[in-house]
Amino acid sequence: MSTEGEGTSMNTPKVDWTINVSTMIAIGAVALGAGAWLLNLRDTVNAHTGQISGLTTAQAELILKRDARVLEVDRRLAAHDEVRYRVQAVEGALKSTNARVDASLANISTGLREINQTVGGLATNVAVLTQRLESQSPGRRASLEPVPER
Repeated sequence: MSTEGEGTSMNTPKVDWTINVSTMIAIGAVALGAGAWLLNLRDTVNAHTGQISGLTTAQAELILKRDARVLEVDRRLAAHDEVRYRVQAVEGALKSTNARVDASLANISTGLREINQTVGGLATNVAVLTQRLESQSPGRRASLEPVPER
């Protein structure tokens, strides 16, 4: 038995270039899909650059309406940022005003405390003077009026 040539045909790669109907349908579907995608991409690019030549009138109107809505939303967001900035500015001003009011109230409180101490000291002086007057003239009612001379 000769072993020469038995396994050689088995190891050689075999390429079958036969194209059947299902392969042709698949290739056609891929080609049509790629073509449709490219047309859609071209129309999208044209719409965004302002050239709406490849679109129908309804599609062009839809794109223009969508762009107008996007611009409106952008404008509203910008307005919200401006309002937020204004609110933050007012909050800062209110905080500084509150700090000044707190400082003023602290100064007023200190002044009232000093006035209270002064009034307390005056009350003590009046009590001491009243006691002295009563002790100097027993039986008589203390009075700040001068005593008539006799």
